[in-house]
Amino acid sequence: MSYDLVVFDTTYPLSTYDDFMLWYENQTISTVIEDYENPANLSDILYAWYTDMIKQFPPMNPPDFSREIDDSKLSEYSFHKQVVYVEFAWPQAEFAYKTVFKLAKKHKIGFYDLSSSKGDVWLPAKFGRYKRSFRINDS
Repeated sequence: MSYDLVVFDTTYPLSTYDDFMLWYENQTISTVIEDYENPANLSDILYAWYTDMIKQFPPMNPPDFSREIDDSKLSEYSFHKQVVYVEFAWPQAEFAYKTVFKLAKKHKIGFYDLSSSKGDVWLPAKFGRYKRSFRINDS
């Protein structure tokens, strides 16, 4: 079992949790065969986030995989045009959350706490702030 977080490009307008979930599912479930291990699938803004992220949490999958097999920070990334899904080891959960959220703010992208029972979705707001836009119980 893993600790899972998601970041996403916020160019698509989302107004409710249900809207977000429908959009998210459409982004991650495709009838077209994609190489989900290829960061070239990402938008420019998500690729910039990824290059910062792998400095703290090296990927266990190609093409940028780390040879540090025993590294507890090794993480599995799944790439889509507007979404990055990341699986972390549970002992890294707190640090992973802080790192992903901090870098999401830096790159002004959305953040979805998939492993939380609340399902918080955070979006950039005015003046560099972030706001929790919705959660499971809001729908």
